[in-house]
Amino acid sequence: MKTFLSVIILGFCNCLTAICQTSVVPNQFVKGAYSDSQISEMTSERIDYLNFLSENAWEINDIPQEKQSIDNSPLLYKMDHETKMPLSTYFTCQDIVSFNLLEYNFAIKKDRVIYKIAGCQKWLIIKSHAEITDEYNEYRNL
Repeated sequence: MKTFLSVIILGFCNCLTAICQTSVVPNQFVKGAYSDSQISEMTSERIDYLNFLSENAWEINDIPQEKQSIDNSPLLYKMDHETKMPLSTYFTCQDIVSFNLLEYNFAIKKDRVIYKIAGCQKWLIIKSHAEITDEYNEYRNL
């Protein structure tokens, strides 16, 4: 009886360990952009991908001097994830230090997407679908 009980407990511990190892914890950016109830409905794979996107899918660059006067890049507007509607608030230079891509209405496309950052001569560049896919696959294989 003790052996049977030991096997059951050991099996339960192994299952619990496997579950804990496969669960993905949302990073601060996912937690900042989505409600707890929205996060609880996400798969581990979705959370992992959003964690990756929030930190790796974008870069901020200075607008080259020769392009500053002709830049017509769109602004990047915040997104309400509850209503799925863009807001009237857009990305500004003051937001750079606390930037959370997941709070905005951005697009991942075949080519890189460039957004103007209001109030300074900088661009937010969203990497291309191919770049993000390649980097994510490399990240997942670590």
